[in-house]
Amino acid sequence: MDKKLLTPDEFIAQVPVGKSTLYRYLRTGQVPSVKICGRVFIPASYLEEVLRKAN
Repeated sequence: MDKKLLTPDEFIAQVPVGKSTLYRYLRTGQVPSVKICGRVFIPASYLEEVLRKAN
């Protein structure tokens, strides 16, 4: 994976989770994130971890 950070929409495209559920997980800290200029990003390494656990 070349990108280091993903937008929530990019994450949702890869993982079967709803948008409101993902934002709830982001708010509660269940999904790691960083804010840059007010935008939320999810580390690509977390996506890789989720996909690895799913298989």
